[in-house]
Amino acid sequence: MKTARIFASLVVAAVVGAAGFAIGRLTAPGVPPSKAEGASASPPKTRPTIHNVKRRIAPEGAPCDERLVDAESEIQALREALDEMELEIYGAPVTWPADTPAVFQPENFEKIVRRVLDECKVDVGAVRFECSEPPCYMVGRRAEEGFSSDDPWFENLMECPLWNESFPGGSLMMATDKVSCPDGSTEGFLMLAPGPDWLKAGLDEEGESNLSKRFEARTATAKESWVCRPGQK
Repeated sequence: MKTARIFASLVVAAVVGAAGFAIGRLTAPGVPPSKAEGASASPPKTRPTIHNVKRRIAPEGAPCDERLVDAESEIQALREALDEMELEIYGAPVTWPADTPAVFQPENFEKIVRRVLDECKVDVGAVRFECSEPPCYMVGRRAEEGFSSDDPWFENLMECPLWNESFPGGSLMMATDKVSCPDGSTEGFLMLAPGPDWLKAGLDEEGESNLSKRFEARTATAKESWVCRPGQK
């Protein structure tokens, strides 16, 4: 199979970290055009940080009730700031649309992917399916700890008739990495889904950015909850 043809059909932007972590993104966040020279610049939006929360504790010597109320107010302000920071970093959870295509609905998606792995000899073990929000992802275990487009499992997947018939278009959302087991060994991690063009339809730039943030957040959660093969200590 020609590598050029594989990547001509893929809409995957890979970001590779020091640990070999590759993340497929929906779109690269756009960079807004620069303002015209001489135009007045509006003040930058203040991002929520702990330092932006003003201290409101009553001075020492104030009545206990007053100090308690002020302390509770500060705690609440900190919680709100943390919620805003979390939303900015991890995005807002996405709800399942009422018109989700049948092949992407959780029960159907899992059946199709399991058939693909079996019928097309895709050497990836399905650990679980993450469908808490759209799109569904398969979380899998790979023999390889790194990733290459020449890996047999990847070539078999991209050439699989059932995969291409079920999910036409060839785009992917994919993350690969290696995870450490308690005994010091490592295992190959994979999180994979067909490109959710159906979910992107009608989204603006902010919506697509949120979808990308959710992918990264869900990938991190899947890695954190990884369970090594039975027998690993």
